[in-house]
Amino acid sequence: MAGALSCCSEEEGCGSVGNCPKKCVGCANSQNEPGCKEPNNLTGDNAVTPKDKIVPLEGKPYFTAVMGEISVRRKFFLKIPKKFHQFLPPSSAQIVLCCREKEWFAKCSVYPNIKVIREGWKQFVMDNNLKIGDGCVFELMNSKELKFRVQILSGELPATKSICFTVGSNIDSPILID
Repeated sequence: MAGALSCCSEEEGCGSVGNCPKKCVGCANSQNEPGCKEPNNLTGDNAVTPKDKIVPLEGKPYFTAVMGEISVRRKFFLKIPKKFHQFLPPSSAQIVLCCREKEWFAKCSVYPNIKVIREGWKQFVMDNNLKIGDGCVFELMNSKELKFRVQILSGELPATKSICFTVGSNIDSPILID
């Protein structure tokens, strides 16, 4: 799977409850970085795997986007809402998208009055099988490394030709879906 790297290695102890040295979201009793494996104590057909689990926001800046045709089919870029620009550097920079226990490196490109995720975005879309109408929540977990935890709401939002956004600066700004 080109472009994707595991967020944590096995020897870092991510499978143990509460003992992850990175204190990943996926590990119990932790509150910092996303992406580690979480013990799955459920069994049977209804078991929820860590990659399918939606976790609460941690109070960090976030934005949401409903995927449109430009994001997942034609040009493969994602426009970042203007209200979120304040949390990003003024010039183009590498970002890290962490989702479903893996990381993708992408580029946040800056143009006059617009910031977009481009290089690396197509690989993220393909690896996660994103489609028109899928929703994504991008939570900025580390502003120095520009590391985002991305949660995917597969096909749960109405498909549109344009991209819909929600921006929040903290956990007190709820995500509202009409």
